[in-house]
Amino acid sequence: MSIDQNMQNMGAGPSPLDGGQPAYIPVVGVETGALVKRAFLFLEDGEFYQAARYAEQALTQDPANGRAALGKLMAELGLHTEDELANVPTPLSGHPLFQTALQFGPPDQQVRLMALAQAWQARVAAPVMPQDPASAPVMLQPPTSVPGMAAPQPAVQTPNVPPAPAAAPAQPLTPEDRYASAVGLMSGATTAEEFLSAAQMFDALGMYQDARMLAWNARKSAKEITERAKNERKRKQILLAGVAGIAIVAVLGGRFFFGRASSLSRGSATASAEASNIVSDLRSMKAATLMFYADYFDR
Repeated sequence: MSIDQNMQNMGAGPSPLDGGQPAYIPVVGVETGALVKRAFLFLEDGEFYQAARYAEQALTQDPANGRAALGKLMAELGLHTEDELANVPTPLSGHPLFQTALQFGPPDQQVRLMALAQAWQARVAAPVMPQDPASAPVMLQPPTSVPGMAAPQPAVQTPNVPPAPAAAPAQPLTPEDRYASAVGLMSGATTAEEFLSAAQMFDALGMYQDARMLAWNARKSAKEITERAKNERKRKQILLAGVAGIAIVAVLGGRFFFGRASSLSRGSATASAEASNIVSDLRSMKAATLMFYADYFDR
């Protein structure tokens, strides 16, 4: 079933912001990547229930999908973009979906989420501005007494508006959480870029546990991957040169042997047999060249 067919059958559904956990209608027959992509499109359009529904199905198919976890978190909070995470009322570290998105998301997403969490902490920790003098209570002065008029009323003091409740204390990501995220990224890294991202996360931890040693190991792994890639390119260039040389020898030898075979084929029966052997040798040379290319270059 295609995504469009699912959209026709899914209905409006309750909003995730209404409270509780709605029972999302499963989306069947759609790949995980397509589900995540459509979830973020729903977020941009403000269709948070459908975004949460598609992200939930993606997490059902792949529980370690960091992008799907981020999409479901944004849908439950009613956010259109990632930048709005810095303005949510509750700490980001308290959301299990945020931890999943931080641990299993791609490296660029992990960097963005850590920056947003730090921005949230900085916003909450900002000092409270002093009260504006214009908001001070106003005293109504009684008018001057005039004969024949009623006695003036006593001064009325407008009540102070109670200040807004203080925001919840910041719950920053602990070094233990950041260390665990960096270790998870390093253990699953397969490219030089991922190892370098892990090294940067370890550098931010300073002297915490063995963060410096792990940062050094991550950079060493990134360097080894880069060196292997360079050596592989050099090896293929050398093998290509060898194949080209064999091909040139085969062409030049073929011109000589075919010329001789043509002259021999016009002679006696013995000469014709020798010509057949030469042609067979040329075919063997061609087959050997192709096998050499397939075994050592075409990888």
